[in-house]
Amino acid sequence: MSRRWKPVFRWAAPFLLLTVVTGCGTSSATDSLPEDYPGPTSREESDQIFMDCLAERGWEVEQMPDGGFTPGEIPDEQVEEWNGATTECWEHANVRPENFSQNEWEEWYGNTIETSRCLEAEGYSLPEQPTLQEFIDGGGEWSPYVELLGSGVMSDGEFTVVQDICPEQEFWPGPR
Repeated sequence: MSRRWKPVFRWAAPFLLLTVVTGCGTSSATDSLPEDYPGPTSREESDQIFMDCLAERGWEVEQMPDGGFTPGEIPDEQVEEWNGATTECWEHANVRPENFSQNEWEEWYGNTIETSRCLEAEGYSLPEQPTLQEFIDGGGEWSPYVELLGSGVMSDGEFTVVQDICPEQEFWPGPR
């Protein structure tokens, strides 16, 4: 038996990208990135690193119109391998918040709060938002969409509609 995997949606990328990876021992060409590599500065660069990394591990993915990715069919016995590869590859494609300047943190936080305010204006009740310092201390992982989807307040269908009204702005540090 195999599973048809849902695309990895773009809203989850910031949350998934900032997940700490442990125990990944696979060697690849992405391991040749310089140790001081500051991370991608655009969605396109991140997407390419992610897809190249998965291809190096034997996984071909298709980029979906919404910007997410799908691998197609995955046999049940390869699910754990797939999950490990995507986690490791997100680490390679990750923005590096530890390298952010104070201005970059403020910009990212401001974008996140702007999305929160929009969602509240649409009638969604959010828990207390972090302060700028709490956002920084948490590595920028707080997301209003993750809060709403994770708590079951918002369904996937609602997300698809509301995302167009209140987009979660991506943040890419460095030259723009």
